[in-house]
Amino acid sequence: NLRDYPGATAAWVRVTDLKPTDVNAWYNLGWAYMSADPPLPDKADAAWARVLQLAPDSDMAKTVRGHQPTASPTPPR
Repeated sequence: NLRDYPGATAAWVRVTDLKPTDVNAWYNLGWAYMSADPPLPDKADAAWARVLQLAPDSDMAKTVRGHQPTASPTPPR
């Protein structure tokens, strides 16, 4: 909420490094990438793909699918 998107991105990257299965971190990292100026949709998609892999039935995954029209309903194996 401070609009420090580079700082937020760096923080979320660090969290995903420390806790690679933290769905909230991947979800928020995707939003941080989309909030960058300019937005970084490829990086956001990669972060959100982890959300789909880790928690495919979550509300976060549902939101991600709404922002990724080609997102698979189930993670690739």
